[in-house]
Amino acid sequence: MSMRVFGHQILANGLRTDHPIPGLPFVDDSHIPVEDPDAIEAVGRNRGEGQWGRTDPCLQRTASENLPFGDKAFTTDPHRHDLAWLVRIHPDFGRTVVLIADADASGLYANLEDDTLLWRAGGYWWNGEGWRRPLQLFDLSLEAYIRRPVPGAATVSAAQTLERQHAGQGADILTVDDVKTHGEPLDRYDWLRHLAAWAQQRPEDGLPLDQCVVDITAPELSGNQLLSLNQAASVAGITAGTLRGYISRGEGNVPDPQLVTGGRPQWSLPVMNEWVETRAYTTDESVKAVSLDFGEGPHVGFVDLREKIFYWILSRLSRSPELKPRFALRWRDQQSFKEVAMDLSGTIAAGLDEMVPLSELARTTLEAMLGAVLRSWYTTTTYETAEDRMRARPRIYHIDDDTGTMLDWLIRHDPRRGRWVVYTFVGDILRENDRYETNRDNLIHTLKVALSHGKLTDEQVDSFLRTAIMPNDD
Repeated sequence: MSMRVFGHQILANGLRTDHPIPGLPFVDDSHIPVEDPDAIEAVGRNRGEGQWGRTDPCLQRTASENLPFGDKAFTTDPHRHDLAWLVRIHPDFGRTVVLIADADASGLYANLEDDTLLWRAGGYWWNGEGWRRPLQLFDLSLEAYIRRPVPGAATVSAAQTLERQHAGQGADILTVDDVKTHGEPLDRYDWLRHLAAWAQQRPEDGLPLDQCVVDITAPELSGNQLLSLNQAASVAGITAGTLRGYISRGEGNVPDPQLVTGGRPQWSLPVMNEWVETRAYTTDESVKAVSLDFGEGPHVGFVDLREKIFYWILSRLSRSPELKPRFALRWRDQQSFKEVAMDLSGTIAAGLDEMVPLSELARTTLEAMLGAVLRSWYTTTTYETAEDRMRARPRIYHIDDDTGTMLDWLIRHDPRRGRWVVYTFVGDILRENDRYETNRDNLIHTLKVALSHGKLTDEQVDSFLRTAIMPNDD
């Protein structure tokens, strides 16, 4: 019943939290001004070595603007510098107060997204209106995580929990000196006793118990739907040993489990499916999409460049009367010339980034693509009637053939920078979509048309774009 989020362990609930995490004890937080984010920061900031604090305003994103959505803050505990308090405050939805290891404070704080009010079940989060799945899919074009809702999710309140379960006598509230950084979570009966003690000591500014969020229920989180490690590995298409290795070494960005019982982790199927999805959106996958031998060989631009250089060198070595006498008699056959030419051409092709300013070329290509769209926008913004304007939405834009050919060359020769150009292009337009009135699918179509005049095959283009651009999340 304990919880890990983004690889960090939450150790305990603060006594003045409005949203207690199941399985965790309550700790006296009276020495922390949890109602004031600036005061929380001041407890630890610039207080000496081993202490720190910070606060930031939070925003809620809408289709057209960002709205104030409370604050977040953390501070090193002034008595135990190995612990830290993380607080999320909202004027309507109350506050979440948790105790964590100080070493985890900055990382967990950074991952507390603006519209996140609390976490449950290994990263499922609540924004005051509904539940979303753990943040895994990062849309590079918009520089934001995809926030997918949880079908059939319901919130379990503190009032419901105490009403359904007999808590018995309340437990003692811990002090920070009592907290252990390692240990098993409370069993359900003990935790209910802790919850009862917390309910009896609610502060005047605390939310009513029926508004205090304790847990989430959802079909995908029911016990018979959760996956064991072996099942999760099968969903991911890897062996159980590989998955264990990822977890033990902290590799692969394996999502936190939704439940751990007896030391055995369990995941929801949608969370594991989304983890598989994230593995397709990587630079390595973009390189593979335009490489030979199913991604194991060099990318097609390297092969193309090496072939051109090879024939230049071979012709020079084979036909030059000045160079041929420099080779010993036994090396004058055509095959030897080919071997020397292939070796030299590969060396030269591998040094492309020293011959061509690829970063500058990528930026220039991006600006040319955005300029082409802007020119298209000017030519499609005049409508005789409002009905004509509505029929034209969402718009499909055009990138000129020369720019498309340049993008094709960049993707073939430097797929990593080509990937950056593609997702940045999509993001720059979608962030100004009130102006451009298009959508992600139409922009993908625009890119496919632009690349259709190049040397990449349709299959390579499709594979590459799938690794660089998130699909519409409808």
